[in-house]
Amino acid sequence: MPQKAINELGPLQAQVMDLLWQMSEATVRAVQSALAEDRPEDEAPAYTTVLTTMQKLQKAGWLTFRREGRAYVYRPARSRDEEGGSALKRLVDDAFRGDAMAAVLQLLAAEDLGDAELDRLQRMVDEARRSREAKETGR
Repeated sequence: MPQKAINELGPLQAQVMDLLWQMSEATVRAVQSALAEDRPEDEAPAYTTVLTTMQKLQKAGWLTFRREGRAYVYRPARSRDEEGGSALKRLVDDAFRGDAMAAVLQLLAAEDLGDAELDRLQRMVDEARRSREAKETGR
């Protein structure tokens, strides 16, 4: 499990994670090239900077790697959805003392949700209720 939350990563670390979540897996060279595409040539990170960043992310548990010939191919240790779920749990634990209902109520009060979003939420609640009932009855 990563030691830091996603919002605690540095800017380059967060960019590397975003790229690897999009690419599924990549070498340092591929990540460095992708980062260079979005920047002027004189602002593109050096290969060694990207390498060091990816090695630190690997040591922190964010990335895994395998050797492919002379290159190392890195991939995220967890999906973006898995990390998002962990980050949300930490937020609920920290900000709402573990009370998920308080977090949901706060979001509902703070957001200007339209009828379509509220209908979608209702369908999700109905599905969660059906799923729980099916588990309880062994279906």
